[in-house]
Amino acid sequence: MPCAIDQLSFDAGGSRCPYFERGCACGASFSSLVIDRSRAATYCGGEDYDLCPLFLSKVLRSSRSRYCGNLSGEFLHK
Repeated sequence: MPCAIDQLSFDAGGSRCPYFERGCACGASFSSLVIDRSRAATYCGGEDYDLCPLFLSKVLRSSRSRYCGNLSGEFLHK
């Protein structure tokens, strides 16, 4: 069941997922997926939003690879 922002109780400290949007849309997904109430309560409204699979995939998609070069023995044994 899709959630309503008024029905969710987020932490009083204000820490919540930076990708959480009005109407329970997830800005971390490609399509601004409307998430259900249980997922929003579990991941979006607290300090544990970094455990959310959608958040993690967004972070991985937007990060740059640190690998520059070839896979030689010298690179692997530093």
